[in-house]
Amino acid sequence: MPRFIEGYPQQPFESSFDSHGGADTDTRYVEPLMFITPESIYAANHTPEVADNLAEWQEHKEKGELVAAWLCGDARAYIPEEVARRTASIRSLGAGGDLTRFKGVLKSNGVGAVAFFGHYNGGAFELGKAPSGCGITDEHGRLANCNEDTNYEGYGHFAKEHVNHADPVIQTVYSALEATELTDKWIAAAALDHRSGRATPVGYFRNSGGGYSTESGLNPYYFDNRHYTPQIYNKGLPAVSEEQFERMPEMLADYFIDWDNEMRELRDEYALNGTNYSDALEIQNPSIITLNTDPRPLGIRLRLGPNKAFKLRVPRESLDDEELISPKKLKQVLDQAQYPIAMNTKNFDQPGEAFSNTHTLLIETRDIDKSRGIAEVALAKPWVQKWLNLPDQRHPHQILVAQINKGVLNAVEKFS
Repeated sequence: MPRFIEGYPQQPFESSFDSHGGADTDTRYVEPLMFITPESIYAANHTPEVADNLAEWQEHKEKGELVAAWLCGDARAYIPEEVARRTASIRSLGAGGDLTRFKGVLKSNGVGAVAFFGHYNGGAFELGKAPSGCGITDEHGRLANCNEDTNYEGYGHFAKEHVNHADPVIQTVYSALEATELTDKWIAAAALDHRSGRATPVGYFRNSGGGYSTESGLNPYYFDNRHYTPQIYNKGLPAVSEEQFERMPEMLADYFIDWDNEMRELRDEYALNGTNYSDALEIQNPSIITLNTDPRPLGIRLRLGPNKAFKLRVPRESLDDEELISPKKLKQVLDQAQYPIAMNTKNFDQPGEAFSNTHTLLIETRDIDKSRGIAEVALAKPWVQKWLNLPDQRHPHQILVAQINKGVLNAVEKFS
């Protein structure tokens, strides 16, 4: 198998069987709603397949073979399951936020490399124009050009203050460069087309002492925001060249190759079931929002596929093996959680619209009392109370709390 992933740089595509799997259809795909209970969540976590996934993940950690992958919480930004078995997952809106919140993950001995992913809608990508499709980087661009008061709370505040750029590719490059100040490991920046699941490496970087080493398909001149122009997309995504990919550290190169191969198989699997993957991933419509402190991807812990869960990682610290969550960091996570909840509040009675299925908030920490404490803080928010009381005829809105230890759920219960 060639080390270079064929087809870069990414070009615009039409939604078709050839590009994404599945036959063309005149009917709009509607993401099915999942019925969720504490019992169903617990059962999904206690299967032989999940046990195998978690054992393999632990082996990779002990060998220092994990890739710390930082992605947006978007339900369509999916990490394929086999790749997820060697991934330490970090999720935040727009893949933004203060990187020092997860410094421990980036510096962990179990992590051998780091990758940041900015996601976009490949079905709408046009040459000479910045990619779009991440609601939070789009929101950052809107707020940066107006004087709207974001009240220092909620997802608007997060988008304005904790996301660096309205262009999701530039946002992920900025984050990768910033991360070089926190670790001397190789760090990749990639553009993730959530309509195909395809991840395009844009560059890779490393702290070289007083600066950073770089290999990038994007001229470093454009790393400075003063020089930014959408013209960098005149020929497609500014992907690394074949020669640069050949020089990429093996752990990262294999990660992208395996990601690409597994997503191709998944698109084919959708096609065999009569579904076009691109169409299925057009509208974000997860049934569940997860707030968790565990680095193991949800895809290997609950085996949820694309567009099923909106994911946010809760930063934690340990003191004598006790899990500590600071109020300041928790506020930032709840600001982010407002986004999917606000979208569902708007669309809950319009099946098929974005977030219309979103009915469950699942909070997972190492101690169920801490999970309950986070739920109490969330329940004090007027927007959470409003969401819980919506008259959704398809599925009652609910908060579930859980205790998780090394990817295994010890308890799950309904909080409200």
